[in-house]
Amino acid sequence: MIDDSDSIVKSDSMQKNVFVNSVSQVVAVVVGLLSSSLLVRSIDISWTISDYAHIKVLMYWSSLLSIIIMLGLTTGIIKSVSEAAHKREKMGSVIGVSLIAVTIAFLAVSFVSVFLAEQIGFLVGETPEVTNELRVLWILVLFAMLPTAYYSIAGSVFIGLQRMNRILYINLLYNGSRGVILVLLFLTNLIGIREILYMYLGTAVVGFIVAAIILRREMRSEGISISVEGWREISGPLFKVSSVIFALALLATFGNIIAPLIVDFVGSDTELARYAIAQRSIETLKTFLNAPFAILLPNMAGMRARGELQRLRNRFDDAYRIIIPTLIFMFLSAFIFGPNLLGAIYGVRALDVTGGFSAAQYFIVMSPILLIVPITNLYSQLVLASDKMKVLLGIGVFSMILQSVWTIIMQPMLGVLGISLWWVSIFPVFITYHLYCRKTLKINVRSSYLARALLMCILFGALMIGVYFVAEFVVNGLSFLPFLNYLTIKSLAKLLFVIPLWYVFLGFCLVLGLMNFQDLENLKKFLKQVPPLWWVSRPLLRLIERILMRNKPNLELREETLE
Repeated sequence: MIDDSDSIVKSDSMQKNVFVNSVSQVVAVVVGLLSSSLLVRSIDISWTISDYAHIKVLMYWSSLLSIIIMLGLTTGIIKSVSEAAHKREKMGSVIGVSLIAVTIAFLAVSFVSVFLAEQIGFLVGETPEVTNELRVLWILVLFAMLPTAYYSIAGSVFIGLQRMNRILYINLLYNGSRGVILVLLFLTNLIGIREILYMYLGTAVVGFIVAAIILRREMRSEGISISVEGWREISGPLFKVSSVIFALALLATFGNIIAPLIVDFVGSDTELARYAIAQRSIETLKTFLNAPFAILLPNMAGMRARGELQRLRNRFDDAYRIIIPTLIFMFLSAFIFGPNLLGAIYGVRALDVTGGFSAAQYFIVMSPILLIVPITNLYSQLVLASDKMKVLLGIGVFSMILQSVWTIIMQPMLGVLGISLWWVSIFPVFITYHLYCRKTLKINVRSSYLARALLMCILFGALMIGVYFVAEFVVNGLSFLPFLNYLTIKSLAKLLFVIPLWYVFLGFCLVLGLMNFQDLENLKKFLKQVPPLWWVSRPLLRLIERILMRNKPNLELREETLE
């Protein structure tokens, strides 16, 4: 085992980091949903649905080419930094090499997408005028990509060091300023393509500057110099991970980025806008659900590097008992209360079914992504931390083939709806990960636990459907109140019924053995970080404990059967 006395990561602060990163992701989720809501509500006021479709195409291309610029280095940096926390000179070289690699990739992408745009047919519009406009706008998008890439490198270093509070400070400024600017643009009816792109550029630059300042202070305090000394030694392990992640990221773009571009090709601007609303909402919620993974990877990678295999197994067990119940609740809430959620955020436009499916219907169809994809990612993080890069790449290629076959078969049959169902192809991928990790790594989510999770989905899903109809009856019965005549307020009122269901859900989890009493104690520590949330939760959690303590022997017996 490696001597950890000189490690920059002084202690295992998993719970604190999960809390801080969750707060950071909540801020990102709120601002993301706010921005989507304001952009949609501004259609036909300060811009058209074609403008909205165009900016979505620009953003999708930006996301695709950002993957090329980053070269998969974010994950490589996280893993390398967490494994080299006791070697300061190596860490400085990881940062230096990453900065140079990203800069070179950015210059290459800029040259090809600007100077060779005509030859490769990049961003070709319906008319020469539209094409020229799109390419001018693309330059603004391009300017924001380099500071965003540098910002990502700094964030990856902080994640590797397990110092998530640094990321919280940056995200509060970055996302907070975006939210304020968007609200001001909305109130002054100035939302347009150029204004949005100027906002993205400005906030990207500010976010990078703040991240650079914090990173520089962090490195100085730890005696780390950012350089490229010994670059040959660190480049091999760094790019071994990064190249695989880069390939996987390109493959993953099929579902997240290429699919909307296919929708743009085969469908109308209205269909693209509705699909984009649903996908954007799903991706924003996934941002929150992915918060634990940012902590889990450096934790597990560090334990593996130190040879602490039993701690690694225990950490994986703790992780899935936190992650899977959260995923179940989020999936059921999105699947059943999806129309109310989108109605509250986007208004009547999200529920419009004129000429096809509404954005809310696409959202419901996509909602299982919130369950199956993150659970699959849980296994991919374990394989990555275990340094099984060939396996990771092989399963990624297998996933891409399945998604391609699915789209080729289903798109002609069901159109945009078939594309929305691409998550079905992830089930064989999950099974492959599960079998591999159980056989080779001897670490996996227990099959009995998965069976109980499925039972939970059925039982609690039935309960939540009942509550949904109760919410409809109660809110509609109060329609004589003037403020309930507004769709947004009415949808928010129905969503409030989900909050008490969370505490009932915790009781279900304990009864079915998805959580144990230690998990409940950890949840209390988490909630105590936010006093108002803890004040509300404390009496309800005490009631749950009193009820369950009466059946504690039976519950402990159920937990033993999971071993």
